[in-house]
Amino acid sequence: MFSTSRNEKMVEVLTGAERRRRRTPQEKITIVQQTESPRLL
Repeated sequence: MFSTSRNEKMVEVLTGAERRRRRTPQEKITIVQQTESPRLL
């Protein structure tokens, strides 16, 4: 039986020879700033 909750999150499983994305230092800074900012609902 499966639980259905609003707290569940989707997860994508990558298989095969997919490669990690290479990000520039500026892209990394932008991503960190976005995760630290308060989210609007």
